[in-house]
Amino acid sequence: GLHLRSGVPRTHLSELHGNAFVEICSGCKREYIRDFEVINSLSESRATGRFCDDCGGILEDNLVDFGDPLPSNDIKYARHHSRRADLSVVWGSSLKVTPACNLPRLTTEGSGRLAIINLQKTGLESRSDFRVFGECDKFMDLVMKELAF
Repeated sequence: GLHLRSGVPRTHLSELHGNAFVEICSGCKREYIRDFEVINSLSESRATGRFCDDCGGILEDNLVDFGDPLPSNDIKYARHHSRRADLSVVWGSSLKVTPACNLPRLTTEGSGRLAIINLQKTGLESRSDFRVFGECDKFMDLVMKELAF
């Protein structure tokens, strides 16, 4: 949810695993961005219990579960922007699950740089310009202190 709240336009984001603050109408596909998590933990379906203002369709969360296909437009845009990026930062990922694990490699195939912050090896260490073997939260605390936040 922080990506959308940052002010970055939705059209400039690739949320490969969905967003806990977004509902999509099962009928007309209208997207609703909420200030609260939309997941209905009491239900096994994706339905959130709300309905579309336009067509009355059932609203569903847009989270991508393990084994679900990634949203095709989001992965397409992610590949496009990864190829053009000046920097790709990997936070806490093993970079083992395709196709998302290939995105940082696309950055390094151009003139972009790669930073990896996590506990385990990823297989992209040889391509990284900056590598920290550590806990992401602790590293972010250090960064924020350095930036005086």
